[in-house]
Amino acid sequence: MKRFFLYIALITTCLLSCSAPQNIAVTRTLVVSIIQSRDYVVEADYMSPMRSEGVRHLSTSYSLTVHGDTLVSYLPYYGEAYGNMPYGGDAGLNFTAEILEYNCSFDDKGTALIEIRVRNENINYKYLTQIFSNGSASISVNSDNRQSISFHGKLKTEGYDLKPQ
Repeated sequence: MKRFFLYIALITTCLLSCSAPQNIAVTRTLVVSIIQSRDYVVEADYMSPMRSEGVRHLSTSYSLTVHGDTLVSYLPYYGEAYGNMPYGGDAGLNFTAEILEYNCSFDDKGTALIEIRVRNENINYKYLTQIFSNGSASISVNSDNRQSISFHGKLKTEGYDLKPQ
């Protein structure tokens, strides 16, 4: 009886390990396809303010959306602001703006490196986004009037299908 379970375990392990590379290839292809469509959402799960102790979990659904030439930033902000920024009355990184500059490249491992520049209410923002081939993502936001802040999350892939090439 022990041998029977041993054989079942061995066969299951072999089948699972044989299917993993195909799933990785499908995920990588799907991620590249979504990013190249320039119509995607990165969901933020954690934030790392520049001068904070560690990473903070986000309990609300925050995201960064790219839709053609439009960026929708729905992200919290925690950190110092400089210059003529109102104290406590600011909406964080919550705005919709036209994309002024969009650069996307992929490295050898399939990681997308995306740089987006926007301007909202006379403030320039630069969003540096890395989306890895498994769909995980990191976003770094830099601005003229604020400390940098980083977010970590994932690329939303629900609702997307691989199209035949």
